[in-house]
Amino acid sequence: MKPLYRRVAVVDDSPPFRWLVKQILELKDYQVDVYDDAEQFFLQKMLHPLYNLIIVDLNLPGMNGLSTLDNLKSSPITNSIPVLIVTGDANLVNLSQAVKSGVSDFISKPIDPEVFIERVMRLIDPRSPDGEKDK
Repeated sequence: MKPLYRRVAVVDDSPPFRWLVKQILELKDYQVDVYDDAEQFFLQKMLHPLYNLIIVDLNLPGMNGLSTLDNLKSSPITNSIPVLIVTGDANLVNLSQAVKSGVSDFISKPIDPEVFIERVMRLIDPRSPDGEKDK
C-alpha cells in the first residue's frame, strides 16, 4: 500500500484524460482514485481516507467543477485539501471564480506531463525539493 501522503483524487468525465493522469501519477508512486463526476466523488470519498490533492475538471456533467470546488472549500473536512482545476476552456470568468472560491492552482488541457507533475508535487508538499520552483 502506498503512503497516505501521496493519495490523489481525479474527478473528470473524460476516460482518456483520467487514464493519462492516473498513469503519470502512478509512475511517481502516487495512489490515484478516479471518478467520472462530482456526485460519484462525493458519494465515494466517505469510503476513502482524506486526499492530499483533488484534481477537478472545470466542465463536468451535473455538478460542475466550480460547484465541486465550492463544496470542497465549504466543508471543514476538505477545505484545507489543495484543489487543482484542469480545463480545456480556460476563460477568464471561470478562472476568476475559481480563484475567488479558493482553488490552489489550475492547468489547461491538453496537459504537459512534466509541468503537470511539477504542479502536483508543489501542491502536495511545497517544501519538498521536487515541489520548489527554484533551488
